[in-house]
Parts: sequence; C-alpha cells; structure tokens
Amino acid sequence: MVALLSLCLALLVSSAFAQAPARLVAVGERGNIVASRDGTRWAQVEVPARATLTGLSFVDAQYGWAVGHDTTILHTSDGGRTWALQNFQPDRFKPLHDVLFVDRSRGWVLGAFGTFLATTDGGKTWTDVRAPAVLEEGYHLNGLTRLKDGQMLVVGESGLLGLSADGETWERLESPYEGSYFGAVPRGEKGAVVFGLRGNAYVSDDVRAGGWRKINLATV
Repeated sequence: MVALLSLCLALLVSSAFAQAPARLVAVGERGNIVASRDGTRWAQVEVPARATLTGLSFVDAQYGWAVGHDTTILHTSDGGRTWALQNFQPDRFKPLHDVLFVDRSRGWVLGAFGTFLATTDGGKTWTDVRAPAVLEEGYHLNGLTRLKDGQMLVVGESGLLGLSADGETWERLESPYEGSYFGAVPRGEKGAVVFGLRGNAYVSDDVRAGGWRKINLATV
C-alpha cells in the first residue's frame, strides 16, 4: 500500500534496468525510489534524501547512481535495495538532470546552467568537466547517452548537441532544432534519436555526419 500510494501521489521522472537478474528501478519527486521485478508489483525503497530525483544509471546488476535537485547524487551497490548519499549541495542552486556511468568507476553528471561533473572513483570525488564547446554559453544540459560505438552524446538547451569519445574532449555538433532537447537514445552504431520541446524529435544514423530527419509525432 505504501508503494502504491507513492506512485499515485508523486511524479516518477526516470527509470532504468539493473542488469540481470532484471530489476526495474524508478525515481521521482520528493526523493522517491521504487523498484519492481515484473513491472506490476512495486516496492518503495528507503532513501537518505528528499530532493526530487531526475536521472538514473546502472552499469550492472548491483551498481547504480541517481541524481536530482540540490546537486544530489545517490549510489547503490546492491541493485537498488539500499542507497547512500554521495553528494548534496543545495546552496549551489543547480539541479542535476542526468547521470551516465560506463563502469563502476567512471561516470558523469550534468544539469542546469552548464553543470557538468566527472568521477573516476565511483562517485567518491567529482571534478568539473572542462568542455568549452558545450559549456561556454552556460546552457542547461538535460541528457547524456552512450552510443553503440562508445561515443557519448550530450543534449541540452537551445538545440545544444555535443559529442565525445572519452568524456574529456567535446565537440559541438550542428543541430536541426533551436529549441531545448530533453534526452536522446542510441540508434544503430553511430546514430541517435533526440527529442525535446513541443513534440520535436529527430533521428540520424550518424550524429557526427548530421543528416537529421524530423520524426512526425503528430503532437505538440
């Protein structure tokens, strides 16, 4: 009943699979984290923070991270059953929007006003990413995904698209849209689908080459 009540009254913002054995985890308002093995029955998880959570990343069946408002970063090492607070800086007034880890050590978080942080020790310490190509305007960074060929694609405000092979050196890509992107998903080896405001979505088979095609979603 507690889990059902939370699902009804709190907005859930992001979800991810902890890899086999399959476990679906979702995060949202007021620090809510819920988990399920079948997508039907959900249980609420105890969380050491009440900030709205907006992003989630698992690298295997055990290790995952969640991020959100107040520069909150949470970590689990048991598949989402328990969570520990790694970072909490409400005085920065910079909510985090997304998180991506590629293994148990290396990860990135990003968010409002060009916030972009990286870790090489599983989140124990974080450093600013130096990437003027995508940070110089201070735009909100909203989504980060890893393409099938290993490159990373960042999307954000005012049509921002950025690409990196290592997470350190970033290049700005030409964008087919000047509004805000909220996220991206990989497509093929080098491509992606990006999506944002007013139902705008675009697809490319090679994000560096461009060739973006608008997807008609028949909605705004």
